[in-house]
Amino acid sequence: MFQKKEGELFNLSQWEYDLDRAAGYYRRFRLRYGQYFENVVAGEKFVFFPFHVEPELALLLYAPFHTHQSSIMQNVAQSLPWDTCLYVKEHPQAVGVKDMGFYNRVRGTPNVRMIYPHVPSRSLIAGSKGVVTITGTAGMEAMLMNRPAVTLGDVFYNFVPNLVTRAKSSEEVPELVRRFDNFQPDERILETSSPSLTNLHHVLVSKNLRTLAR
Repeated sequence: MFQKKEGELFNLSQWEYDLDRAAGYYRRFRLRYGQYFENVVAGEKFVFFPFHVEPELALLLYAPFHTHQSSIMQNVAQSLPWDTCLYVKEHPQAVGVKDMGFYNRVRGTPNVRMIYPHVPSRSLIAGSKGVVTITGTAGMEAMLMNRPAVTLGDVFYNFVPNLVTRAKSSEEVPELVRRFDNFQPDERILETSSPSLTNLHHVLVSKNLRTLAR
C-alpha cells in the first residue's frame, strides 16, 4: 500500500504519506497559535479576496495564468486607498495545506488581514466594498447580493454587467478595484439579466440577514 510507482507523482510510500500528514498538523498548529488569523474590525472598510484550494480544477482550467494567489493578493492590496484594508480568508478545507511561506507572505503584506476561516464568507461579502476572486463562487455570491466583483477567470457568471467585471490581465485589477468606491447598487441589473437571478438574490439576502442576526 502507498508504494510509489515510477511515473506516478501522487502515489506516495507509507512513510512519505505519514510525513506529509505530520507536516500538515504542524502547519495547522502554527496557524492556530501563531497569530496569523484575525477578527473583523468593526467599521473598517475592506475588499474581500478569498483564497482557493490548491490544486483546484477551477484555477488550472479556467485561470491557468493566475494561479499564484499571493502575488494577486499583493497586487490588490497595493491598489487600495489608504483607508481600505484587504480581507483574505483561507478555504476552511485548505487550512495548513499551503506551505508556511505562503502564510508568512500574507502576514507580511501591509494592509492585509487574514480572517479566521470559520467566519462566514457571506457576512464578509455583505460588509465589503467589493470582492476580487480568481474563479471562486464568492464572486457569484457578491453578484447575487448586489455587490461588485472582479474575476480573473472564465467563470459562468461573468455575463452580468456592472456587477461582475472580468479582468483581462492582472494589470487591470487595480483600476477595477478602485471603481468599487463609485459603485451604486441597482437591483434592476439582476432583473434585466435573468429573472432566476432575482429569486436567488432574495434568497441569499434573507439568509445573510439571519446570519448577521445571530
